Amino acid sequence: MRPGSRRAEGGMAVVAVIVLIAVLFLSGTVMALAVSSNLHTVSLVTAEDAVHYAAESAVARGSAALLNTNPCSVAGSPTINGRAVMIWCSGGPDEDATDEDATKPARASIPSRQLTAGGCTSTTLPSSSLKMTVWSVVGWRGSGGIVVWTDANQMACSPSAATCNQRPVFSPSAFPNLVYVRCLPQTTDTFVHIAASGGPIALGTSVVRWAPKSDHSVRTVVGAAGVEVDEADVVLGSGVTLWNTVLP
Repeated sequence: MRPGSRRAEGGMAVVAVIVLIAVLFLSGTVMALAVSSNLHTVSLVTAEDAVHYAAESAVARGSAALLNTNPCSVAGSPTINGRAVMIWCSGGPDEDATDEDATKPARASIPSRQLTAGGCTSTTLPSSSLKMTVWSVVGWRGSGGIVVWTDANQMACSPSAATCNQRPVFSPSAFPNLVYVRCLPQTTDTFVHIAASGGPIALGTSVVRWAPKSDHSVRTVVGAAGVEVDEADVVLGSGVTLWNTVLP
C-alpha cells in the first residue's frame, strides 16, 4: 500500500473518531436536558400539589374548629405542608339573627369563565314567598372588579339599585380579588347576576347558596395557600355541606 493511501485512511479514522465523539456529546447533552426538564416538571407538580393540599387542609382545619364549637380564627401565619395558609370564617348568612336553625342550604354553580368589562353571568333562584338570604364566595383574576345583584330579569346585565353586600375575605394586599357576597333578595327576585366592572376578569367557579332568612347556623370557611382558594359551608351540629375550589 502506498504511503499516500495510508495517510488518507489515517485521516478518515481521525475524522470518524471526531464524529463519534461529537455524536456522543450531543446524545449526552440531549439526555441531560431531558432529565433536567423532567425534574423541573416534577418540581412544579410537587409544588402545585403542596399548595392544593395546604388550601384543602386549611378549610378542613377551620371546619373542624367550628364543628367543635372552637373559634375559627387562626393566630399568626400557620403552615401546612410547608406552605403558609390563611383561614377565615363568616359569621353566618344572617349575622344578627338570634335563632339557631339548621337548614341545609340549597345551591347552584356558576362555572369559571372570562367576562369582558360590563359582561355578566347569572343563575336562577327558586321562586318563594319566604324571605331568603343568598351568599357566595367570589374570586377572580384580572384588572376589573365585580358587581353582584338579584332581580327578576334573566337578561339583565346592568346592576339594579339593590346590589348585594360585598366584603373582602382576607387582606386586600394578599387576595384583592376575593369577596364574601351576601344578598337579601325580594321575594320576586329569581336571578342572581355577577358582572365585571372596570375591566375584563377571569371569574372563578362560584357556588351560590340560599337558605331561609334568619338561618344563623350556617358558616362559610375559606382557606388559602399560594394562589389557591378553597371553601366549605358548615351547618353547626350537622357537618360540612359544601366543598368548592374558588380559585385554582
